[in-house]
Amino acid sequence: MPFVNLTPMEAYYSTIEPLERYALLEALDAEGKEENASRRLLWEKRYPEEKGQRPDKYMQLWMLLEFNKSTGSRFLGARSARKEIRKSLEALEFDTLSRDEKTRELLYQECCQLVRAYIALCREDRTYNSVIMGIVPMKKEQARKKLKTDLYETAVALPKLLKMEEDLSLITQAAAAVYEETFPDEGSLVTEQY
Repeated sequence: MPFVNLTPMEAYYSTIEPLERYALLEALDAEGKEENASRRLLWEKRYPEEKGQRPDKYMQLWMLLEFNKSTGSRFLGARSARKEIRKSLEALEFDTLSRDEKTRELLYQECCQLVRAYIALCREDRTYNSVIMGIVPMKKEQARKKLKTDLYETAVALPKLLKMEEDLSLITQAAAAVYEETFPDEGSLVTEQY
């Protein structure tokens, strides 16, 4: 993805490729950004090296939330969901990292980048944007409504259902902000009632 007319910081939060983000992080280091040590720590937590790969642990957390949005309403499902989500949040050190105000802001920016990546992936995926076993494409309005519903159920409704609003507050705030940034004429994600 070309980043014409973007600063390294803007490009860093615009791309979804871990190695591209790392290269941009190096460029930010060259600029001498004070908060870059914290940004680098977040990058390392988000993309740990595993068997020569750099999986996106934030996207794994998002997919865990996606998976649990339907099981969270069942009694044992809710308990199990809370346990798995807390385990993931602890591995990413969300609680520890969000204690420092500056690092919390950077963590919020990472969550915004996560939601932007999720939206981009959904918009590009033919299966996500189709009906009848992926054969018939949805109308743009239908696809946008489906995306809004998914974001709401994952980032707003599930945390409430599991009584994890505080634990997942950065993700909820990021989803709301990015939704309103992406679809400015659609209103608020958080206040939407389904």
